[in-house]
Amino acid sequence: MTYGRKMSDGEGTEEVMVELGGRLDLDGAPDLRNRLGAVVRHKNTVAIDARNTTQIDTASVQLLLAFVKSRVAGDLRTRWLGPSQELDAVFSRLGLATALGVEPSAHRETK
Repeated sequence: MTYGRKMSDGEGTEEVMVELGGRLDLDGAPDLRNRLGAVVRHKNTVAIDARNTTQIDTASVQLLLAFVKSRVAGDLRTRWLGPSQELDAVFSRLGLATALGVEPSAHRETK
């Protein structure tokens, strides 16, 4: 998982990207918490790249939900790249796709 990489959103606005990687599990939850915490109050859009995420556990889902809710409460934008089909299925099964601001094959901002 990488984070803090700046990129353009195609409209000339800089974004910070958090790349989730392939597998999000309990062993990696502290790292995920630290990486999301580093950008939770970033003023520019944070893009969460979940295109290659193939597995996620409930601890990681909780961290992502808390992150998105904090960003929404702070009137800050979050954009999903992806999610992968596997991640989309988990979010939908848990009934959290809307709360996370994710739609199938989403490229959506939350605010």
